Amino acid sequence: DLLLLGAPPQARLRNYISEHWIDRLTRQASCSVLRLKATRDQTHAVITRRSNANTSDNSTEDEPSLLDFVAPGCIEAGLEGADKEALFSHFAATFAMALGPAQDGSLEKTIEEALWSRERTQNTAVGHGLALPHATVAEIDRTYLAIFTAVAPVDYKAADSAPVDVFFATIGPPSERGTHLQILAGMSRLVLAAGLLEDLRSGTTGDELLEAMRKAIASQA
Repeated sequence: DLLLLGAPPQARLRNYISEHWIDRLTRQASCSVLRLKATRDQTHAVITRRSNANTSDNSTEDEPSLLDFVAPGCIEAGLEGADKEALFSHFAATFAMALGPAQDGSLEKTIEEALWSRERTQNTAVGHGLALPHATVAEIDRTYLAIFTAVAPVDYKAADSAPVDVFFATIGPPSERGTHLQILAGMSRLVLAAGLLEDLRSGTTGDELLEAMRKAIASQA
């Protein structure tokens, strides 16, 4: 979906003599490209900044916690869906219930169709038994996150045929693509550095999943 690149160095003579390889890669890429450049004196400051109410009066500079995006009631352990279709239906119904579904069930249907629309573009399994299904839904106000685990790994029809038992599902309006990427980046840091997947798999209730998330987030502080 997206290629992230560091912006090429500036004010170097060779950049004016020949095209930089990053410029060539950007021009030839078959997907969207985001090029980032950090300030010279505060490299990656937004990543290292941590929320600390006792030492800072300006909490708006801190990144929101991943848990701030979790929709009410959207953390569930031990789902027994037999297949991917049943799981997607459950994800859509859970989101719709949390957000106040329309009486005719239209929101649930819209979310489920959007989940499959994204899935047809690219399978959202990312390995290690983890999937990141996403739905873009114009009717909702902001981006929401749900966390689910399955009793047994489910055939997710991934390219590597690996089954999946942990799901971080997100939905959001088209205007909050950046927020969706922020959530994915946050989840990636937790999964890679905090052993989060093992803790989630051992949880048997939503409260235990929530505690696993809190533990992983605290370990990154």
